[in-house]
Amino acid sequence: MTAQAETVVHQALRQLRRDILDGTRPAGSRLPAERDLARDLGISRLSLRAVLARLASEGLVRSRRGSGTEVQPYRVHAGLDILGALAEVSFERGRVPIKLVEELLELRRMLAVEVVGLVAERAEPQMVDRLRSELASLGEACGASGDFMSRDIAFARAFVRAADNLALELLFNSVVRVIQNNARLSLLFDANSGGAVDAYTSLLSLVQKSGGDQVRSRAREIFATLDRDTLRVLKRLND
Repeated sequence: MTAQAETVVHQALRQLRRDILDGTRPAGSRLPAERDLARDLGISRLSLRAVLARLASEGLVRSRRGSGTEVQPYRVHAGLDILGALAEVSFERGRVPIKLVEELLELRRMLAVEVVGLVAERAEPQMVDRLRSELASLGEACGASGDFMSRDIAFARAFVRAADNLALELLFNSVVRVIQNNARLSLLFDANSGGAVDAYTSLLSLVQKSGGDQVRSRAREIFATLDRDTLRVLKRLND
């Protein structure tokens, strides 16, 4: 497949995905016959089948021989990875997806509180030293768009690794993919980078001085304040 053909197929994938997520093609509806849909999208039937296979893997459609392709309710069948595409729908309308950002931050907060508590209980001294090093690197990138996001993710990954829980690491990977697959979600990091560094500094100090339960309680307060301040900045972008 040529680069141009790949671009056309990618555009077709994005269009169909967007139509499903914004309700243009509602759950329970059937897509047009392959020949008609391929013509409408400007791609071959073979390429369309690849597009439909991708959408099926995302939980957005289900194809049955002899019955065509039906749109699935994404809240029932999709995974975390679809959050980036939902954000893109809002960005394309010229709006920061505040509700979605709130929910992402809420998920981050729920996970982070437990991770920080586990680190306080389990982390060896060398892991705490690694966290100090990552935090210093993050502080140097404060205010640097793009670079700050990558270093923030690296710091968070080191924290999750220090918690010594494989399931949390794999869940963290899913959240990171959501962010990395939509460059405009870097706004979550750039909006309040100074506040993030201050929050992480407080958390790392807690980990070194306090027990798990005490750390969890204080971490919940720290992340709630950080998220509230971040959302305040992002909401102003929609004014």
